[in-house]
Amino acid sequence: MIKYLTEFLNLQMYKPALVNIDLTYSCPLHCVSCRRGSAREYENELKYKDYITIFQELRDWNISNVIICGGEPFMRKDIFKIIHESRINNIYPHLVTNGYLLNNHKIRILKKLGINLMSISLNSSNQRIHDATRGIKGSYKKIISTIKELRKSNIKIILFTLMLKQNLDTIPNLIHWAKKNYLNIKLQMFVSPDLMFYAKDSYDAQKNENITYDNLWFKHNNNWIFNDKKIKKVFNQIIDMKLHGYPILNPVWQLRYFEQYYRNPLVPLPFRCELGNTNLSIDPYGNVRLCYAMSRLGNVTKEKLKKIWNSKEAHHLRKKIERCKLNCKLMQCGY
Repeated sequence: MIKYLTEFLNLQMYKPALVNIDLTYSCPLHCVSCRRGSAREYENELKYKDYITIFQELRDWNISNVIICGGEPFMRKDIFKIIHESRINNIYPHLVTNGYLLNNHKIRILKKLGINLMSISLNSSNQRIHDATRGIKGSYKKIISTIKELRKSNIKIILFTLMLKQNLDTIPNLIHWAKKNYLNIKLQMFVSPDLMFYAKDSYDAQKNENITYDNLWFKHNNNWIFNDKKIKKVFNQIIDMKLHGYPILNPVWQLRYFEQYYRNPLVPLPFRCELGNTNLSIDPYGNVRLCYAMSRLGNVTKEKLKKIWNSKEAHHLRKKIERCKLNCKLMQCGY
């Protein structure tokens, strides 16, 4: 009892280092790594007025490190109103987008709103490979055009690149391209598209009751890399580039564990997940989680964020996350 009270009181003294807000699960692309998208509309998403309350709560909590993502956040027609609301509450959101829906007019609005950092998904400097992994022909040309316009507006860009069988060979070339164009790049590990079904109360699990998380998912996934020799060669190249100053944001230790993960994703990692102590996530329906793969703790339409964060249920979930054996902890779940 004394131990719990001590830990509970300590929780009152700190707050999330990062808040992730998924505005929608809708997306215009059809990525091979994701079950969402298809530009379909989702029911019962939070309204603009709900975000007014959320950003005011974050301001009062003195939290400014917020990521706005999706799905594809620019599927929301009120996206600029939502961003404006964040800004007037002293929040400088980091936008994560596939870039497909952006144009010159929207980029000018983002600049006026004070947006100075965005992450754009780009899986290859090879048009054919990028389009194949994103499921839409012509997406590469559109995203390259978007990147050029963002650079003209002096908006800093981080490239997000998911490592798949289709693009692994081309990643060193993409890193060269990123350096040439003064862009940072962050490599992302491929996790099961069904990871969102791990939490039985998630939107995905409730809408797809016949799908469950399979720990051996990679063995029957067409996008997994079954070539240890190629994995070793490419990661040696990437780590060497990192050590020689290329703009790769992943630390070397993470890249080495990425290599181990791609060789055998079932090998346990020698560290625990700290996500429960650092991150707070809000899904498009207001559900609050410490981890996407874990049960929800509450809903922003019914409870204050701070109350949810400091709840007894959150305390127990943090312990569960620390004991979690899933290797997605290697992602660090931050941007």
